[in-house]
Amino acid sequence: MPESVIGVQDGAFTFDLDDLAAALRDRWPDTPFVPAVGRLTEVSTGSFQVPDAAAYPRMVVVGVYAGGRSLDVESPDVELAADVVATVTHVPRFPSDGSVVLAEWSPELAPLRAGMTAGEVLALLG
Repeated sequence: MPESVIGVQDGAFTFDLDDLAAALRDRWPDTPFVPAVGRLTEVSTGSFQVPDAAAYPRMVVVGVYAGGRSLDVESPDVELAADVVATVTHVPRFPSDGSVVLAEWSPELAPLRAGMTAGEVLALLG
């Protein structure tokens, strides 16, 4: 799984940067956030490095798109990526109606719901 996208397909939900940081840091306390700079700020808020850059290559980069409608999840480690995706589903107000999907994880868009486990996310691989 080199790269997948968590995206809001329908509805008004957006990822709040503070809520996302709290969820990731609750699981991985040393997770840094690297803010976007320059022209990149037109499309990105920045990225989290989970658990941190020192863990490379066993790390996940979570890019936060401007507007909070999608997250880019990039990692060579499928299990860690699944854990990160599951953690993201624990942010406050994460919808359970299938309006947030995981793309490029499996051949079909995979609807996500609040409170998923890493095992449930891995099962979406098929």
